[in-house]
This record gives sequence, C-alpha cells and structure tokens, in this order.
Amino acid sequence: MAGADEDNIPAASGSPDASLTQDDSFTATSHAGLTYPWGEAAPGVGETIRIANGISWARIPMPGSLGHINSWLLDDHDGVAVVDTGICLTMCSDAWKALYTGALKDKRITRVIGTHLHPDHIGLAGWIAKKQDVKLWMTRGEMLTARAIVADSSDTTPDEVLTQSRAAGWNEAAIDAQRARGWNMFQRMIFALPRSYVRIEDGERLDMGAHQWRVVVGSGHSPEHACLWNEKEGVLV
Repeated sequence: MAGADEDNIPAASGSPDASLTQDDSFTATSHAGLTYPWGEAAPGVGETIRIANGISWARIPMPGSLGHINSWLLDDHDGVAVVDTGICLTMCSDAWKALYTGALKDKRITRVIGTHLHPDHIGLAGWIAKKQDVKLWMTRGEMLTARAIVADSSDTTPDEVLTQSRAAGWNEAAIDAQRARGWNMFQRMIFALPRSYVRIEDGERLDMGAHQWRVVVGSGHSPEHACLWNEKEGVLV
C-alpha cells in the first residue's frame, strides 16, 4: 500500500464583503457568475490567510491543470483541525512541512477531517494523522469506498475494464496505454489510511472550542461528501 512511511511519498478595488477579507488590498474578481473576494491573492508556501473567525486558508500545490488544493484550518480548542490535504506527493508533503515550520509553528494539529475520498482531498490524510498522532474524521461512506478501491487495486488492468473501454470506442493505442497503467492509480495517490477513524454523520455538530460546525452531507460528487457549516460565522466549507 502506498506510503508505509514518509519516504514512500513520491516526487512528482475594495472587498465585496468586508467581513471576509483582511483589508482593501484584496481586489475581487469574477468568473462565470462567481465572485472571488480575494481575486488573485492566495497564501504562499508555509503561509495561511485568515478568512473569518475560526478558519484560515492554506494552499497546497499539486500537479495538473488545477495546480493546487485549498486546505482549511479550523480553530479547535488549543490547536487547529486540518480539512483536506492534497495528494500523496513530495510537493504536497513539502508544503505541509513548510506550514509546520511557518504559519503552524506554534500550533498543535488536533485532527484531520476528510471531506471526501478523492486523492486530492485525502491523499495525505493518513500521513498527517500518523505524523501528528491524531485521528482521521470522515463519513462512513467515504472511508469504506476508499478502502474498497484500495482493496481492488492491481498492477494488472482487469480484462473487463479493457473490454468496456474498447466498447466505448477507445482505439488500441489508448487501450494499450490503459493496460500499461495498471489498476492502482488511486492507491498510488494516497498515503495508507489509518486502521481506525472517527465517523461523522449528517447533522452532527462538531464542537471546536468557541466554534461549532454542523456536518452537512451531500452526494453526487462522491458517495457521502461532508461539508462543514458554521452558522454563527456564515461559513460553509
């Protein structure tokens, strides 16, 4: 399984809402009907930006067209809870190491919360949980599905997968490439998940000191995706 230890991580004008920005140096931008209060501003490596009471924003770089994953740091009693982590790659773990010696230098990690099973969100959840000696919190549907995908991993692409791709119109060059990739991409992108976890459920309240977050579960993007709603601050993660 990927990531038996750390060495197994592979290389590869003014605000529209003054309550959600630090100052007027952040210039809002719009795209496809959405407004981005910080515009092009973003936290650098080892940095966080405070976006509301009880929550800070970190950006973890990733390869590919997206280029990054947003991680959220929720005030949790005398420390911070990490929400989503990035893929199990050196560039992502290096970003977390920079946070540990930077913005999080004097803060304790209290727990890791995975919103859903996709590798860009839980790829380093097991690594952080292991290194910080904390629990991973997820919904049961997401955890069990992730475990099922890992259990189904194989160095050899199953014949039925190739048959399905061929029936879908793939040419033989694409089929050969799929065969060469094997059937373990998901496993390669996540650090080994812990044997135990803390289950979260729809409607559950997570008490984090002065802040309470309500679990709001949806589906479609993934089986049992968890959002976190802070009604007092008007923030949905």
